[in-house]
Amino acid sequence: MIPDFGTLRDRATLPAAKYIYGLLSLAGAVDAALDPLRVGVAVLAGLSTPLVLSVHTVISFDFAVAAMAGWHTTIFPPYFVAGAVYSGFAMVLTLAIPIRKFYHLEDLITLRHLDNMSKVMLATGSIVAYGYAMEVFMSWYSASHWESS
Repeated sequence: MIPDFGTLRDRATLPAAKYIYGLLSLAGAVDAALDPLRVGVAVLAGLSTPLVLSVHTVISFDFAVAAMAGWHTTIFPPYFVAGAVYSGFAMVLTLAIPIRKFYHLEDLITLRHLDNMSKVMLATGSIVAYGYAMEVFMSWYSASHWESS
């Protein structure tokens, strides 16, 4: 939490809060020591993003090539990935908003963060809605006996 206290120290407006957060962040003495940690976090984030995309895409391909009615459609890969991003951001916002208010973390989790997360949710939610619409449209357009019920 030392970097977080440093961020709070930099954003605090009251002198007492700046002092307390400065003490808790060890007055920035460990900032240089945390550089390898920051690099490691960035590398792991860079590796996990393609992993998440590939896992959801492969699982959606498993469903897309199935012989079950309603499951064999090519819209599944982007639909699954967008759904995963959408639900992940929804979970983070569901937890972050009450925690932000309860622990008075308005200086750390700003309205800009919440606004940007909301924009990502709007975009991915639109992709998911498009997937739903295409699912209904394709079942109607194909006139498949199995998908009409």
